[in-house]
Amino acid sequence: MSRKGTDFFKWTDSEVELLLRVTQEYKVAKASENVDWETCQNKYGEILDRFKEQYPVTKLTLTTKLKAIRLKYRHAVDSGKRSGHGRVVLLYFELCEQIWGGSPAVTTINCGIETRDINIRSSTPSDESYPPSVSRDSPSPATASVDSDGMPTETQNRRDRLNATLSSYRQMKDSSLHLHRKILS
Repeated sequence: MSRKGTDFFKWTDSEVELLLRVTQEYKVAKASENVDWETCQNKYGEILDRFKEQYPVTKLTLTTKLKAIRLKYRHAVDSGKRSGHGRVVLLYFELCEQIWGGSPAVTTINCGIETRDINIRSSTPSDESYPPSVSRDSPSPATASVDSDGMPTETQNRRDRLNATLSSYRQMKDSSLHLHRKILS
């Protein structure tokens, strides 16, 4: 049975910390150039060049380790717990957060709503036959009007309706919480 070359490389805590710090420095350098570092085609090669100054390691080993740490960090963010996702994430959670914290894939949603909490139904039954993304009276992309920000008016209207629904839900939740506190005190 053949094994990958990465299976034989053991990372020490100091090597992992250095790898994360080099990655963070790379991210900051790319941000100063107004470039999203995660979209760079040669990011692992460039990080490897910076890392090799202190530790000799192959690109495959470095790439595999960074991807594994990122995956475990994302799982930690998804679960809301630092523990249970490996020693590296537990020890270097803050450093991982500085590196991947702003990425949409790992950003937690501070507040949300459950679909069971909203009992709003469409008032017209004919609209129910269309998927939520398509409305019978929506203008086609060719005829859609655009506002001063360059955003289609229909998109802005949908966002406004969603924000109004969310705002209404938050107000209901806050008043319910206030009522429960009042009852308990």
